[in-house]
Amino acid sequence: MNERIINSILWTDLYKLTMGQGVFHRYPGVGASYEFINRGKHKYPKGFGEKLKNQVGMMSDLSLSTSDRKFLEDKCPYLAEDYLDFLSVYRFDPNEVNIKQEGGGLDIDIKGPWARTIYWEVPLMALVCELYYTETNQTPDAGYILRARQKGEMLRSAQALLLEFGTRRAFSHKVHRNVLEALIATAGLLQDGGVLLGTSNIALAKEFNLNPSGTYAHEWVMGHAAIFGNLNANEKAMEVWAREYLGFDGGIAYPKLGTALIDTYTAESFLHDLTLKMAKYFTFFRQDSGDPIEKGIKVVQRLAGLGIDPKSKGVAFTDGLNIPRAIKINEYFKGSTQRVFGIGGDLTNDVGVQAMNIVIKAYSFILPDGHKVQVCKLSDDRGKESGDPKAIEQAKIDFGLQGKR
Repeated sequence: MNERIINSILWTDLYKLTMGQGVFHRYPGVGASYEFINRGKHKYPKGFGEKLKNQVGMMSDLSLSTSDRKFLEDKCPYLAEDYLDFLSVYRFDPNEVNIKQEGGGLDIDIKGPWARTIYWEVPLMALVCELYYTETNQTPDAGYILRARQKGEMLRSAQALLLEFGTRRAFSHKVHRNVLEALIATAGLLQDGGVLLGTSNIALAKEFNLNPSGTYAHEWVMGHAAIFGNLNANEKAMEVWAREYLGFDGGIAYPKLGTALIDTYTAESFLHDLTLKMAKYFTFFRQDSGDPIEKGIKVVQRLAGLGIDPKSKGVAFTDGLNIPRAIKINEYFKGSTQRVFGIGGDLTNDVGVQAMNIVIKAYSFILPDGHKVQVCKLSDDRGKESGDPKAIEQAKIDFGLQGKR
């Protein structure tokens, strides 16, 4: 496939820009490396690696247009002028991405300054998915748009608030766009009495004049583990985020960015260390692994234990949801806390093919003094651990999880 797939530098998720600004301001001297993890054991056809390299090479001339910047200024006032100046001159460097294929196996690693390499994950995953389906001659079925419309109607009927999070594993750009359009029509926008809060995809948010949505990912916490140590990672990640976006130390507060991710080193560890100070700044706590009802209950209990009314806060559920499951969770927590549902593949890759199960995760960071620190994510699900094996073992020791997982 020689036709360019990624046509906009904004074909990414908002959290890459919000994390990117934090790294740009706070950690300009830190390096990072990432690895591709093929959880689904997908077999890639002959020549796939070379075609992927070609697509990566074509990304080198993508840039932030005048209209792109104007959109970000209008919709994302939390993005600072100096950071937008940086984005305006940023270009993807294909030399930061190493792609190898042996038989049906695919290896990808990314290395370079954290302030640059942070932007590769989302478009690269979108590339792998769309190219895979193209090269294996798979096509979407005729009913996927109707199903998307029906899902929007179901969510609206249940009054379950939706964030569309499907960029990384969408079947294709076209399918993603069609599904979002269907959701706008049936789920309806929040300001019009509907339940759709927005999309994580900035390019599509611009196209449909929506609010781009998202806050931070595991990578943000893992980077702070490398800099401050495992036991300080969650607290430092929250504190630095609050300084950047939530009004901590007198800055301007943007509550829409106040969602903290709880499962990087297990939800129990996060909640045990959650302080009243940080709990006041953050408005939502994101459950991304483990049993959603169990973890949601623990968030509610911890907030109550800190003297905070759980109804004033909420839980963002984002772990592999389908619509019936989201509606069940929404009903369970009705009256006890606020809820929002970030749903991805069940919307943008429900087209009659096997959805891909792939991730790209941070593997190590290089500190300004040259010291290399291997990192990991533990998760609340067995099998979703990622990172250096020694780093995983050390994290289990640090958090008292040896023999428990």
